[in-house]
Amino acid sequence: MKAHPAPLFQKAAMTLVELLAVVAILAILIVASSTALTNVKRSAELKTSAAQVFDALAMARQSAIALNASIEVRIYSQNGRCFLRLFRIAQNGTVEEQIDRIIRLPESVTFSTNATWSTLLTDAITGPEASDSFGTYRRFRFKPNGTTNLGGTAPATITLIYKNDSENSSFPANFFTLQIDLQTGYVITFRPS
Repeated sequence: MKAHPAPLFQKAAMTLVELLAVVAILAILIVASSTALTNVKRSAELKTSAAQVFDALAMARQSAIALNASIEVRIYSQNGRCFLRLFRIAQNGTVEEQIDRIIRLPESVTFSTNATWSTLLTDAITGPEASDSFGTYRRFRFKPNGTTNLGGTAPATITLIYKNDSENSSFPANFFTLQIDLQTGYVITFRPS
């Protein structure tokens, strides 16, 4: 009997079951990574928004001291859009000019309307709402010495949360709270660890 020589190469092939297993594993990895990426993106938006609001409040205080003038902070929160504007106030109490740009929060981030979490959005702290061409707003001022004209005895707060957490009655898992000391005007940030 004559022996057959071994072929130089063998064709490697996958069975249909092996191919389906690979596709299933890839699908699971894609879903898992997209969920993680979405959470990272949302977290970054909230962190960036809190940093912008913190910077705006710190700049308003610093501008009041540097310019020896009151700086009014206007907080707009309506129709799902939240933003801040800063204005220099003349000695006679009239609004002189807007300083800096408008600070807009992303669509996914909002100010909490819970009066316990965001005291800056209550009549007791800022007084009644006012309105201009941009809409209704809450306002307070940093005085030339760096203090505020806010009422009350406890520090004023404003909490940034995800828009889809705004209906929750319990504190959300991810948030940023900015606290303003009424006597010094300093702003402190609190967030979950």
